Amino acid sequence: MTEDFSNNVEYFLFEPQVLHRKTPKVYDWIKAKFGDNFKLGRGDQK
Repeated sequence: MTEDFSNNVEYFLFEPQVLHRKTPKVYDWIKAKFGDNFKLGRGDQK
């Protein structure tokens, strides 16, 4: 289950159109849970 979540988040961040096409309910859930501004940060932010 944890691996599925991480894979889905990876697709949401890097290939959202693929996730939306293959599993639209997952795409919609991630978007509703984390919002439109959910994206990777630079890593050096404090």
